[in-house]
Amino acid sequence: MMQIVVTFKSTHQAMKAKKAVLKDKLQAELIPTPREISKECGFSLLIHDTTDQIVREYMYTNELIFSHIYNRTEKEGKISYEENN
Repeated sequence: MMQIVVTFKSTHQAMKAKKAVLKDKLQAELIPTPREISKECGFSLLIHDTTDQIVREYMYTNELIFSHIYNRTEKEGKISYEENN
């Protein structure tokens, strides 16, 4: 499993998504949006131990509005992000 970063267009959307995923007991936290992936909203949701497909289905099923979904990987101390379309 990996870490997924979900970006949003507004803080309100990020907060709503965080509330929903925590209610359903997914391991998630609000983080500052990495500037290398987006400058739209200051907050993103980092979801642990899941896949991009599960997150995408969850967002659509719960009618949560998001901008993009990224795989977050860390290798040799360097964090990178790969967008999932």
